[in-house]
Amino acid sequence: MSEFSSIRLPSALHSDAPEVPACEPLDDEQFTVHQAAFIKVLFGYVAYLRECSRETPVADAFLSTFVNLLEALEANAPDEAQGCATKLQQIIPVIFSGSTVAAVAVATANVAIQAVDAARAEKSGEAAS
Repeated sequence: MSEFSSIRLPSALHSDAPEVPACEPLDDEQFTVHQAAFIKVLFGYVAYLRECSRETPVADAFLSTFVNLLEALEANAPDEAQGCATKLQQIIPVIFSGSTVAAVAVATANVAIQAVDAARAEKSGEAAS
C-alpha cells in the first residue's frame, strides 16, 4: 500500500468525513484510464453548468477542480504542494506564451504560493515571511 492509507479532502468536498481511504496503488496505465474517465466527468459537469447559463462553464468547472486538487495536495503533502505551485509557474507561461494570461497566471501563482506558505507557518505557529 502507498504511504497514504487515507487522505484528507478539501473542505469543499466533504461534509462529515474530512478523511477518506485512499484507493489501491495504480500503475501508469490504470492511472491514465482513471484520468480519462475523470476528464469525461469534468466535461459532463461543464455541460451541466452550460445548461445553468453560466457565462464561462468550462473555466468555472476547471478552476474549481484545480483549486480542489491543489487544496488536497496541500492537505496531504504540503512540501510537494510548494513544488507543484513552482512547476505551474514555469509551465503556464509556456502554454500561454505571448499572452497576458501568462503574466496574470504567474502573479496568481505567486499569491497562491504565499498563501500556502502563510498557512503552513500558521499551522506550525511561526510568523509568515
